[in-house]
Amino acid sequence: MTIKVKWLWNLLGVIILALPGLINVSNRFYYFALLGLGWVIVVFVLRQSVHKQPIDAIILLFTTNFAFWFSYVLWKLRPLIIGPVQSEGVDPFSIAISAWLIALIVCALYEFIVLVRGINKSKQRYLSMLGLVGVLLQFPITLKAIYSLINGI
Repeated sequence: MTIKVKWLWNLLGVIILALPGLINVSNRFYYFALLGLGWVIVVFVLRQSVHKQPIDAIILLFTTNFAFWFSYVLWKLRPLIIGPVQSEGVDPFSIAISAWLIALIVCALYEFIVLVRGINKSKQRYLSMLGLVGVLLQFPITLKAIYSLINGI
């Protein structure tokens, strides 16, 4: 699989992973299918890399962060796009946030392992260190956003 095809599949996965931000209470269970399909696509693209290079971990870092923040923006714009939500019940985005938190931990663990192993390789050392800083920085930023969303729901 070429790099261009990998990026296109990752972009498709990002779009599908971001769509739960638009789901309202009346069709709340569609986000399970969207999150599942999005993660299947992202993991499929990740599995195409045989060598588990640091660049693959950095691509996963960008993919998951972009999908989360795009979903967050769609959730914030949801009242403007589909109208105000007047239904009773818990907003389905709160459950999607829980799934994102689990995915953040699992992906960060994978990224951390691959990038720490990449530090030992002389060719990938600086790229791995840069990616490791990104993995460590994503935690406080994303957890703060998740915490503010949970308080707001």
